[in-house]
Amino acid sequence: MEARLYDMLGTTGALSRFVNAHWVDAETGTIGDWKAATSPQQRWFEAKFTVGTRELTLQMDVLRGTFMVNGQPVSRLPTSITQHPDYIQVFGQNIFDVQPGATVGVYVTTTASKRGTFTFQLTASETPELVVINRRKVGKLSCKFRFIPSQHFQGDIPHMLRTKHSHWLEIDEDAVYFRPLSFEDPLFEEDTPEAVPYKLCLNKEGWRILEDVRLERRLVDVRSFSFLNLYRIFGRLEDKGYFHIYYAPNGQVTCHLPRLGLTFLVDEDSEHIRSLEHDGMLVDPDQNLNCLVGLQHGLVLCSENASNRRKILVPFGTSPVKLVLVDGYHVAKLDVSECSRIFEYDINSELQMLQSESGHASAWLYLAYLHAATSNPFPDPFTGMTGSMTFYFLSVQFWLVIVILLLFSCDGDAIAEEWSLLVAFPYCYK
Repeated sequence: MEARLYDMLGTTGALSRFVNAHWVDAETGTIGDWKAATSPQQRWFEAKFTVGTRELTLQMDVLRGTFMVNGQPVSRLPTSITQHPDYIQVFGQNIFDVQPGATVGVYVTTTASKRGTFTFQLTASETPELVVINRRKVGKLSCKFRFIPSQHFQGDIPHMLRTKHSHWLEIDEDAVYFRPLSFEDPLFEEDTPEAVPYKLCLNKEGWRILEDVRLERRLVDVRSFSFLNLYRIFGRLEDKGYFHIYYAPNGQVTCHLPRLGLTFLVDEDSEHIRSLEHDGMLVDPDQNLNCLVGLQHGLVLCSENASNRRKILVPFGTSPVKLVLVDGYHVAKLDVSECSRIFEYDINSELQMLQSESGHASAWLYLAYLHAATSNPFPDPFTGMTGSMTFYFLSVQFWLVIVILLLFSCDGDAIAEEWSLLVAFPYCYK
C-alpha cells in the first residue's frame, strides 16, 4: 500500500501542483519528473527545475512536508537584508519565513496574505541595494510591484511625498504607487484611494504625471516653469520641498503649504492669488513693508476690497536670522527648511506698527528679534524708528507683562489683552 502511494505521488503530477501553488518562483521555470529516493529514504522525492540554461534540484519529504531548493530548506531572512536601511524603513522588525528562490541569493516568503508575497534580494555592488518584489492581487488582477527606494526621487517630487510614503512600481502598468510608509499600517494591504493617495504614471514618451487620486487632480512638476514661477512668491514662506501645486481638470490651480497649513488659489483671469485661510485676502503684488528692511522672508497679504488692510505672514523656526551680503547690501535670511509654523502680524498704518493678531508673547518677542536683526542706522520709513529702538520697546514691554503675571496672577486672556495694550502704548506718543 505504501509503495503504491509513493508511486502515485511521483506519477500523477500532485507534487508539481503542490509546488506551483506554494512556491512563488515555480512560475519562472519548468518542473521535471519526480523520482522517489531508494529505501529507506523513499519518503523523499526529487525533481529537476529548469530556468533558462540553469538547472536546480527540488526535494520534498512527503511525510514531514519539508521542501528544499538545492538543499536549502525554509529559513529566515539573513541579517544582511533585515538590517538594510530600506528594509527597516518599510518592514521594521518583521522577520519573514522564506524559502530559496530560483536565483541564488533570492528569498521568497512562504505564506501569502492580503499584502501578497514578497521576494527579497541584495544587488551585488559596492553599496548593495535592496530589491523587493511584491506579488499581490489588485482587484481581480495579479500584479507585480517593485520597491523603489525614496532616494531615487530626490529633487523630483515634494519632500513629504518622498519621505511619508513607500513607493512601488507596478511593472506592467508603468506606474508608481505611493503606499503607506510602514508594512504594518492596516492600509498597506488595501488599494483604495486612502491607501494609495498618489500615483506616478509613466509613458513611452517620457512624460511623468503625478496624480492626487483622492481629489482627482495632478501635481505640477517641481522642475517646470509654472512651479518655479510661483515658488518665487511662496519661497518667502516655505522650502521648495514642502511646496505643492495642484492642477484640477476644471483648470483650478491650488498652491498648498502642508507644514504651515496654508492654501492659496490662483485666479488665472485676474492673476490674483487668494488665501483660503484668510477670508477676503490676496497676495499683495507690493511686498514692500518699509520696515524690517532687508528681510527676505515673509508674505504680505492685502484686502480684496477697497480697504487698506494688510498683514504679513512670517515663518518661524529655531535657526537664527543670517545676514548675507548681496550686491553690496546686507539682507536678512531665514532657513525656511526648519520653519514649521508662522506668525501673523497686522500692518497698522494708523499706529505705524506691526501688531500680533494672537497677542501671544512669543509672537511679540519674535517680532522684536526681527526688528533687531534688520536694524540699521536709519529709521524705518514705516515705523519712524530704527530697528534697535523698536526692539528695545518691545523687550521692555515683555518684562512688564511678566511682572503683571507674577503680581496679579492674571489668566491667559487677560495677559494677552494687557500685552497688546502695552505694546501699542509707546507708538501713540511717537
